[in-house]
Amino acid sequence: MSPDNRSATLGHTGAMLIAVMGLSSPFWAVAQTNVSPSAEQAHVAYRINPGDTFNDIWSRFVQPDADRQQVLQLNQITNMNRISVGTELLLPRNILRFTPAVANVVSLTCAQPILVGTSEQALAVGNNVSEGDVLRVPADCHVTLGVEDGSVIRLPSSATLKFTALRKNAIEPEPEVRLDLVRGRVEISVKKNRSRSTPFEVTTPKAVMGVRGTEFRVGYSPEDETAQVEVLTGTVSAQGGQDAKGQNVEKGYGLPIDALGRAQDLEQLLPPPKFASAQRIMPPTPGRWLNLAPMVEAKTYLASSASTANLGGTRYTQTLKDPRVPVGYLDDNAVFYEFMAIAQSGLYGQPIRYGFCQPTSASERCNVIFDVPLADGVPMTIDLDRVQTQTATSVIKGHTIKARLGRFSIQNLAPGRYQWSLRHLLRNVEVNQTGQFELVAIGREQP
Repeated sequence: MSPDNRSATLGHTGAMLIAVMGLSSPFWAVAQTNVSPSAEQAHVAYRINPGDTFNDIWSRFVQPDADRQQVLQLNQITNMNRISVGTELLLPRNILRFTPAVANVVSLTCAQPILVGTSEQALAVGNNVSEGDVLRVPADCHVTLGVEDGSVIRLPSSATLKFTALRKNAIEPEPEVRLDLVRGRVEISVKKNRSRSTPFEVTTPKAVMGVRGTEFRVGYSPEDETAQVEVLTGTVSAQGGQDAKGQNVEKGYGLPIDALGRAQDLEQLLPPPKFASAQRIMPPTPGRWLNLAPMVEAKTYLASSASTANLGGTRYTQTLKDPRVPVGYLDDNAVFYEFMAIAQSGLYGQPIRYGFCQPTSASERCNVIFDVPLADGVPMTIDLDRVQTQTATSVIKGHTIKARLGRFSIQNLAPGRYQWSLRHLLRNVEVNQTGQFELVAIGREQP
């Protein structure tokens, strides 16, 4: 039986993986233009191969009206007919031939059209976004875009982002990406092992951030003209517009930028808020409070919710003054929340994701749904591990499934902490998604 029409029992836990049809369902480093690339990214190195000539290299990689003498002087070449095999020829990035790269809309939730530039045409899943495009995301909307190298850009409610550069030259394998964040927040997951020499840069009117790592967030508020960069993995080089030099922001740290464009002190990101208890909401209002353990350092809390483990489909985000959030009717299908604490400086803390369900059977097991709109009908490989005391036990290993109407479900999962990964091809490029969540079963008899 083919994987797109079967329900397969997997692993020793009794979890089941199935495609889902017709389920209803209840994203986040700035805009300073003409930012110069860093010294290591201003040039592209080409290694001379046997048979290469200077003229051949020029015709293949360089724009025809570029200054040859500039390149000869840069590389200290006195005779362009004598270049040594194995040496590196430095070519200024701004004179290279290039072709447009694209970012593809992977997921989108919005009740109104999302504007691209001055167009009134509604953005849809599967559309391409190109260099020069401006995305204005209305309130209560979320957009996720996949760059052709596998990097991911997430835009939450009320964000405005310009794709200043989205192009690819014939020498480097990855596209050059430069983003201007005019308002709101953007979350970036950069392709792992991406070359450090190819720019992936985010700017605001007050700062510029260059990627050296893989996952980071940037925020900018035009009202108070402050910016923030928060690094979840890797390193980001950040510099305020009025700073003489930049500084590296390492994993687990953030850097606030004040209204004058000056970087403040580095701060360790607040830890993720922990789920503490569920409490019934007093009648006549149905549902429960999901209570978080209070954090003294937190100014407010952020809660994003969806019906899917990867927070796809419709997603709601709210800022909480008190560490609790109401949830309505719960059943066997888990509802997911991502929580973060926000510091006094405005830095967003480390995220944590929970899935809450209320099993209808005595097994206390729940179903977990994933939203994969661009992988509908495409073979996907999924791995799922349960993590206990730093030890991962495989629940699903290398299983192939095809989504139905852009969704699939893992059924009969026991409560606990899980980590997952999904892999599939999109236009011959491998797309990887990873994540983790803690599944919490709330009993009906709980107060």
